Amino acid sequence: MENDNEVDILPQSELREAIDQQMRELSTRTVIFHHFIGERLGLNPTRP
Repeated sequence: MENDNEVDILPQSELREAIDQQMRELSTRTVIFHHFIGERLGLNPTRP
């Protein structure tokens, strides 16, 4: 009988690659989010 709570276990190298990919995605989204906030406040990277 299958258990719905079973978790697939990835090899360590695949797990690291998946985490790296998610970290890059989060970093990109964070930069874009900050860009839009700055734009809304009238700020830009060259203006302190």
